[in-house]
Amino acid sequence: MSQEDFCNRILGLYQPLFAFALKLTRDQQDAKDLLQETTFRAIQYRNKYRQDTNFKGWITTIMYNQFLTTKKRNARRSTVEAPMEDFLFAIENKTVDSQVEENLFIKEVMGMLKGISSTCRVPFLMYYQGYPYREISEKLGIPLGTVKSRISFARANIKRLMSQKQVA
Repeated sequence: MSQEDFCNRILGLYQPLFAFALKLTRDQQDAKDLLQETTFRAIQYRNKYRQDTNFKGWITTIMYNQFLTTKKRNARRSTVEAPMEDFLFAIENKTVDSQVEENLFIKEVMGMLKGISSTCRVPFLMYYQGYPYREISEKLGIPLGTVKSRISFARANIKRLMSQKQVA
């Protein structure tokens, strides 16, 4: 099948695919994004399509798998970043009653950071000070993904240490 025929088959399924995307996402803009990503993936993996396969079923499967992937990614992001956002909110908005208690709380958190290896502590502190991931990566000379994972490890360690302190 030529690329033009392949694209025409996708265009012929635009309405049913959009309806399916809308059913999955329950949001018109998200449905459009899902349809666009599905179309991109279908064209990208066009060589994997076999002539004897149901085209609508094939492309619908791609859409459903893309939807699940996006949903999992968004769930991971919200669970990883939510506790840290709460932590930063507590420090920056001075939810502690007095200045003395606030200083003790910050000292305690900084003490917890000392228990974390410097490979994770340094990127975390830079991130907390407002440096974007890319700039941290450049200054430390490490890949962007490594910066993100080290900050994530530091967050997880702080969360764990804070929950242990609350239990004790």
